[in-house]
This record gives sequence, C-alpha cells and structure tokens, in this order.
Amino acid sequence: MSTPIRPPDVEGIVLDYLKSFVDASVVSKRPDDGTTSFVRVIGTGGPGRSQRILQTVQLTIDSYAPTLGLAFDLAQDVDAAIHALPSSNEPVNSVPWSTTPRNDPDPDTQSPRYTATYQLVVICH
Repeated sequence: MSTPIRPPDVEGIVLDYLKSFVDASVVSKRPDDGTTSFVRVIGTGGPGRSQRILQTVQLTIDSYAPTLGLAFDLAQDVDAAIHALPSSNEPVNSVPWSTTPRNDPDPDTQSPRYTATYQLVVICH
C-alpha cells in the first residue's frame, strides 16, 4: 500500500517564512499582551485539490500597526513576500489569486489593520 499524498502545512510554512521578511511578530492568533505591530496568518480554506499533487489553499493575512500608515507599509511588505514565495525553497508553486491589501480596522480593538487574502498552489508530497 502506498503512502497517501498530503498537502504541506501551508499556514505554518507562511508563518515561518514571513518572519524573515517583516519587522513585526508573525502569529496565528491576535496577541492580547499589548503588542501593536504584528502579522496574523489565518487559513481560510480554498478551492482544494485540483490535481494529484497540487492543492490550492487560501490564507487571509492581517497586518496590524500603531498607525494606519505603518499598517499599510507592513501589509505591502507581506504582499511582496507572499508573491515571492514561488521563487523560494518552499513548496509553493504559484500565487494565482490575491486581493489588494485593504484598510480594515479591527472591529474589536479599533486597531489600524490592513487585510489581504491569498490563494497559493502548493505541491503535495
């Protein structure tokens, strides 16, 4: 019996990858310790498996900072890093679809935040 082909942990890969590109904490849950500059990566599903070894996953990434301008700058750094993923050593084949980062203040904390959603095609193994 052969081993089933599984997609990689894309959320974890992106969390680790972004730490090299942004000057802020990179987390999967909004910190409640007063941190004002951070990037939150959330897996939000995606279209799924389209071929035997390719799967499209969707991530929504929030960029928080003390001011709207700094949140915008952070979101632009994130956007550039995500679109560079296919040329990295990570198992990301392409980024076929994304939204432009948008001004989206956090409804719970009123903190300045920019949000973007990305679909990444990953290589399963």
